[in-house]
Amino acid sequence: MPTTTFENLKDQKRAVITNALITEFSEYSLKDAQVARIIKTAGIARGTFYKYFSDITDAYNYVFHLALADFHMGFNHISEENFNLDAFIASISTFIDQVVDSRFYQLLKQHYLYNESSYQQHTLSGMDRITNLSPLIWTVATLSHEAIKELLVFPGQKNQIIQKLTISLKNLT
Repeated sequence: MPTTTFENLKDQKRAVITNALITEFSEYSLKDAQVARIIKTAGIARGTFYKYFSDITDAYNYVFHLALADFHMGFNHISEENFNLDAFIASISTFIDQVVDSRFYQLLKQHYLYNESSYQQHTLSGMDRITNLSPLIWTVATLSHEAIKELLVFPGQKNQIIQKLTISLKNLT
């Protein structure tokens, strides 16, 4: 994650660098991304980049987590007690519409197309949260995340993917 030096930048300067990172990782996979393009777009020196991030993967982690934090804010924690299938499906549909219209869409699409397999998504504490879920909620979460990945990659197939997810979840619940 970024250094305190980066966190202490003025908002405008931090935004310019963040936008350069979003642009790079929206156009290129992590494997093909280049610090040279980032620093040119951001108008900073190479050494300055390394004052802010330990490497390009660190910079990627920063913007990927920004995207996740931005979108996960709209989701409520689900449990078997408060699970409403229709409301849940509606929230996924709305979520996809918001993502597709956001500045993070291409970055997330790149992530699921090219970066996910080489990217460590879960910390140990994240894995603890996953393993503590009931079997039903774990299944709902797993199917939903897979559907969201498909929706990000193939937004034109939204109706078909949502329909399959709805039927699958109805069969479970």
